[in-house]
Amino acid sequence: MLARMPEFGVEPQRMNVFELTDKYVFKQYFDQRPLFNALQEYYNRDAYRFEVLHADFGTVRDQLEEYYYEPVIIAGDDRAEFCVVKEQYTPYKEILRNAVMHWTRDDHNFFLMKDHLSVDQAVEHGATRLTETDFVLGL
Repeated sequence: MLARMPEFGVEPQRMNVFELTDKYVFKQYFDQRPLFNALQEYYNRDAYRFEVLHADFGTVRDQLEEYYYEPVIIAGDDRAEFCVVKEQYTPYKEILRNAVMHWTRDDHNFFLMKDHLSVDQAVEHGATRLTETDFVLGL
């Protein structure tokens, strides 16, 4: 059990958590070392994201809430508003930084971004919102 953080009228920090078929994924930097340590078993170092099986998410949610994070589940078609597309073989390093996941299909790179601000920044770097294309999410 994690030590309860002191309460100072702090508003919880909203954090998007994307529901996939068998797990939840999210990307978040935690400056509280005890929280990161508690969640470390879910951290995928190769993909730079947390991956939590559905069965474990209740426990993870409780741990996040103890540190004043408010997990917001994004599922189904709602995930499309967090997705951007960029032609394959074009620079995308700046986009990848805030992507929860990415994949390639039909000569395009697809990125599921961690929040709306990251979507806006990706568009500034040459990406197009998925909702403004003929592509479908396909997750």
